[in-house]
This record gives sequence, structure tokens and C-alpha cells, in this order.
Amino acid sequence: MQQPFDYDAAFTRNIGWVTETEQALLRTRRIAIAGLGGIGGSYLLTLARLGVKKFNIFDPVFLG
Repeated sequence: MQQPFDYDAAFTRNIGWVTETEQALLRTRRIAIAGLGGIGGSYLLTLARLGVKKFNIFDPVFLG
């Protein structure tokens, strides 16, 4: 049986890079990223690994 996702357990390794208060803030923030080529995609992955849960993503290439 699968266990439900535990945010706190998944991101406890971040403590030290960020404080517990900062980690709690990251959990509630929404980040906008314009463009996923170049550095935007790296930012998206890094922020997701830091525990950011919500993103607004825009990449004009997909507008076709």
C-alpha cells in the first residue's frame, strides 16, 4: 500500500540551506517563471526540489 505524500519528511534535508520558517514559507508561495529554455527550466527544478508547490509557467515557444 502506498503511503500519502509527507511534505515535511520529503523536505527536511533542506533545513540548513534554509531555516524551518523559510521552508514553511516556500511551501505556501507561488513562483512565476517566464521561459523554460536556458535557465528557466533549471530554476523550475531547483525551486521544486526546495519545496515550492505552486508555479505559473509561461513559455512563448508553446504559443506557436
